[in-house]
Amino acid sequence: MKNSDLINVRNEVDRYGFSYYLAKKMNIGVPPKSFANWQHGWFWADLEYKHLDVLMGYPLKNNYNIPTIVADENIKNALLNRGFQNVIAGGIPFSYISCSNLKKIKDSLIIIMPHSLEYTKFSKKEKFNELIESINELSKKYYKVDCLIYYDDFKKKIYDKYLQNSNINIICGARANSKNALVNIRALFDQYEYVTSHCMGSALLYAMFCDCKVSLIEPFFNYSYEFWESDLYLKENNLIEIMYYNHSKEYIKKNYDFLFKADPKLAEKNYNLAKNLIGVSNKLTNKNIKNILGWKSNSKIKVALRYFHRKLISI
Repeated sequence: MKNSDLINVRNEVDRYGFSYYLAKKMNIGVPPKSFANWQHGWFWADLEYKHLDVLMGYPLKNNYNIPTIVADENIKNALLNRGFQNVIAGGIPFSYISCSNLKKIKDSLIIIMPHSLEYTKFSKKEKFNELIESINELSKKYYKVDCLIYYDDFKKKIYDKYLQNSNINIICGARANSKNALVNIRALFDQYEYVTSHCMGSALLYAMFCDCKVSLIEPFFNYSYEFWESDLYLKENNLIEIMYYNHSKEYIKKNYDFLFKADPKLAEKNYNLAKNLIGVSNKLTNKNIKNILGWKSNSKIKVALRYFHRKLISI
């Protein structure tokens, strides 16, 4: 990755180069700093959770009057019911990324690997060996098989030794401070017929939106309790138990059983479902985006007023 592709992430809108993508679409050279929240990933947890604001990363005490853009009306209403005053249903950033028009490679499969392997433990060591064996078996059944590796794991070569004797290509996943991260991920998924994983993640929704046949396969990967404990935000806000449960096989099978397949070739396309979950029908116009993010002169004044109002009531 070229250094020119790296950016300074000032806030959530900058992550994965989204603000740069928007600015380019609007013929703006460098994106101004944004003064809003924008839900990036797939929020598949229950909306009835009493501390939904904290779970989503938007503690009410700091964000109640800040523009918060979320995927759909359901999440919007859930936050409004918890005291937020300025929530907009506007779709997930990935919904704005244009199709690359790259042709899908017939009989191609990309496997999304579990994140941060070094912080994660299987209940039994044999489980990890089973995961690697399943990947090696899949590599014999498809014309093309690649593994998508989380950036930190890619950089540390976590998986290299396990896949070095296979014909599988290791591909680096999205980097939060990359200007073209979302564009690159879109171009990547546009090329694969099948996408599978041993664990739940937002990339599965992105792949469905790219018209891939998406599945979850065994052995299902449970992130360890220690993995969630390593996140200080989760620890400080007592969210470890809920994160552990919402990523568990029990919870995922209960709510997304249709994704579980014995073989990725049994998976079906779920594009219409992905369109709804990703919020395509809620996408905002450029004019509204500029106003909400504080990219217009008059919107900057509104931002300042909201800021001072929060300061006053916190005294």
